[in-house]
Amino acid sequence: MHDDTHPTPQAPERSTALPALVSEVYRAAPAPLRVKLLECLLRPVGPLALAVIASGAFGAFLQRRTWAGASLSIDDVATISAEQLHELAGYLEQANPEVFLRVPAVLAGNPLALATGSGALLLALLLQRAAARGRP
Repeated sequence: MHDDTHPTPQAPERSTALPALVSEVYRAAPAPLRVKLLECLLRPVGPLALAVIASGAFGAFLQRRTWAGASLSIDDVATISAEQLHELAGYLEQANPEVFLRVPAVLAGNPLALATGSGALLLALLLQRAAARGRP
């Protein structure tokens, strides 16, 4: 018999706002900012994940990884679409959401990124999440 006074716990809904905003900022960003953003997001991603996320789109960076992460070029980011970055951001949101705490510093170095609607929304969302975790 089911007790309606105690609702069954539901799995938390996966947010799609953060990956969507990150991919929109990436889509609108100039190539140098794309490099910085992608390097930031790839830093905590392990080799297996690099090989499978976005059908292996990031696997090409495996050979160039060092302990500090991948060193990317403008040519590298030209091969990564906003949709592939969306998949990466979705993975990171689940596996390592703390990586997004570094994104405001990346965006702060490029005022044009913050001038876009998606850039401003992304920054606001990340600052809200940081505040909720008790970080400035």
